[in-house]
Amino acid sequence: MKKRWHWEIKIPILTLVYFVIMIGSGMFKSCFFLFMIISFHEMCHCIAATLLKMKVEAITIYPFGMQANIQNLGFYSSFKELIVLIAGPMTHLINPFIFAFLLNLGVISPSMQSWLLNINKGMLIMNLLPIYPLDGGRIINEIIHLFFPYSISEKITYSLSFVNLIFLLFSKTMNDAAGFVVMMFIWFNLIKSMKDLSIVKRQFYRFRLNHENSNKKRIHSYNDLYKNSYNQFRDGSNLIEEKDWLLQQFHENSQQILQKNLNGML
Repeated sequence: MKKRWHWEIKIPILTLVYFVIMIGSGMFKSCFFLFMIISFHEMCHCIAATLLKMKVEAITIYPFGMQANIQNLGFYSSFKELIVLIAGPMTHLINPFIFAFLLNLGVISPSMQSWLLNINKGMLIMNLLPIYPLDGGRIINEIIHLFFPYSISEKITYSLSFVNLIFLLFSKTMNDAAGFVVMMFIWFNLIKSMKDLSIVKRQFYRFRLNHENSNKKRIHSYNDLYKNSYNQFRDGSNLIEEKDWLLQQFHENSQQILQKNLNGML
């Protein structure tokens, strides 16, 4: 139990330098609260994941806030994944009450409270946009996984994300410098996710091979897994169990790699 709650904390040198500079400036208070809003969001992702017996590999503390690395996120059942994903945005509904409490204590001024409320609202709306890899896009992804096999679900998610991202671009709601940086970050991660799909799918298959699956059975003929089901594959009049199918996939992949290496040596 204690080991499950043991999270590795990483603090880059640049983060320490940043905070030293901010302490000596007049912007420390604003930067600190911004840091705490983002960190509270990430911390609730970690708490939800740990309660559901997912492993939090590390938490990296950046100048803008904490970033959690949850092992095998995206490979668990959609029910578990949705709880973890929703836990982060829920913090933005709690934050206004925290700001009001701090105002009553005299820790922040009315103008600071108004600024924090606007920042908090903007982060909530931004985070829930149906664009991968934002939480909103990941939530849509998990819902799609309830109906389609793994690869198709991922491709639908990426396609919807690109459409929504283009719409966001032409809506000119993020035409300032900060918006441009965010848009570039999303574009980069979306393109990378599409490029790495085959690799991530193999990792998902490996995860399913090494973990017990107690989901409801689904019989089908797709050459892929439904994430939220125990898969049985039609093979004529026979059924292939999920574990056997996965072993077959890895065996065929090993044979292809071996053949490719042999051809390269000739």
